[in-house]
Amino acid sequence: ETKQFPHTNISCPSLPVSRDRIILRAMAGRESLRRLSSKVYSCVNPYSITNHPSIQNVITQKRSKASAAAFEDTNDGIQTELKSSCDDRVSSNKTINWIVLGMPGVGKGTYAKILSKTMDIEHVSAGDLVREEIATQSDLGQRMQKIVNEGQLLPDEMVVDAVIKKITMENTKASKRGFLLDGFPRTIGQADRLSETVRVDVVLNFTLEEAILVEKACARRKCGECGKGYNVADIDYTTKDGVRIIMPPLSPPEKCVGKMTMREDDKEETVRARLDAFKRQSLPVEDWYRKRGKLSEFEILGGIPETTPRLMRFCLEKMKKSTP
Repeated sequence: ETKQFPHTNISCPSLPVSRDRIILRAMAGRESLRRLSSKVYSCVNPYSITNHPSIQNVITQKRSKASAAAFEDTNDGIQTELKSSCDDRVSSNKTINWIVLGMPGVGKGTYAKILSKTMDIEHVSAGDLVREEIATQSDLGQRMQKIVNEGQLLPDEMVVDAVIKKITMENTKASKRGFLLDGFPRTIGQADRLSETVRVDVVLNFTLEEAILVEKACARRKCGECGKGYNVADIDYTTKDGVRIIMPPLSPPEKCVGKMTMREDDKEETVRARLDAFKRQSLPVEDWYRKRGKLSEFEILGGIPETTPRLMRFCLEKMKKSTP
């Protein structure tokens, strides 16, 4: 038996009444799946709801419509104009050297990849460099793994040499067009050392409510078979200023549901320890760049489809101001 959802063109096999009601209320925009399932129908597991094959179709269609509308705006000349502005700077024999900062879990890695691709500059992730070292299980990698699992930041000397070597290597995109540093520098010592080696044009600082950061970090998952990453957090949050932040889950398909793995450093106690360590050691870096007129704040107010167009416009304005 199939059920046609009212006011939609979606039909799927009938589900228990409580699930139907949850879906319909969520589709009407009244509440998120997570809040409805936990507050209205506490007997229903929200994870089982969002990962039910039929509901996956609903979520996919909703996300696809939102993504299409948002990215249509982005692609309407903004990406082309940003790339052109970058090309103009490179043609004047100046590289584009940017940094992205932000607390763990804010999404800076995702947005750094989007920006570096559009701007055609090298994306350099300190985190990836560290994870590559850990994966080798070398003596250094094992020491790094122990520190990370304890929720602490790695010592400067473990990271700074690898990053500088990467961005100063000859005949690379970083040396010819520029770079976008992701997750570096984290301390004033690293920032000082970097400033002695290369020029930094813009430091883009991503911000997001801490409660959302914790929930998103703890909800990161990876399929142990195909390796694709997901995030099962269903964010529906209203800030003290009354701003509503909605971030739908990026749920795995049915074939991957039973194969989800979680990073050791994404457990709540480790996430909170990592945030505390960040505040103690990394927030001064923001002030360091702010005093030098390099820092620009960018607040995350939604998911990737909603945020990307705003981010592109923001970066285009920064490029226009810095391009000779």
